[in-house]
Amino acid sequence: LNGIQSIDQVNDEFYRQLNPRLTGDSASIASTLLMQSIKAGTNIEIDNTIKQRLKSKLTNHPNHILIFDDLERCEAPLEELLGFLNKLVEHNSAKVILIANEDELRKRPEPNNYSAIKEKLIGVTLELETSPIEVIKGAASSTSQNLNELLLRSISSVVEIFEKSEYRNLRH
Repeated sequence: LNGIQSIDQVNDEFYRQLNPRLTGDSASIASTLLMQSIKAGTNIEIDNTIKQRLKSKLTNHPNHILIFDDLERCEAPLEELLGFLNKLVEHNSAKVILIANEDELRKRPEPNNYSAIKEKLIGVTLELETSPIEVIKGAASSTSQNLNELLLRSISSVVEIFEKSEYRNLRH
């Protein structure tokens, strides 16, 4: 959801990922040609409402598990986004998994009732805790042998510095 600014963009991305063959360059050209042919041959105006109905039919896949990452980075209004996700659960029988930094969600400047909305809409919350030692070992294993050995030899010092920094994000 990083950078998404509206529910329409969420729907478009959802549609694109569910129907990759219908959203490529060839499909876009074919769609334009088809719409122009229909308009020319019948004088029927294909408006956005019809397009949206067609798109909604192609994105209505009940009983799917949908994963939405970076909820806190979504620029769409939080209440609107959570209402949209709730609709997917209640009306489309979808299972939704949200991945978010709740501290950042609570800091959003818009009228923010995330805690109240969460209480009503989110069934289970899991907190992810990472082990700095395991992360460093994993990162070290994908480096050169010399760097890997250096990181493993100094792992206790690296972890100590990380813990003293009071950052919870290992990317800092």
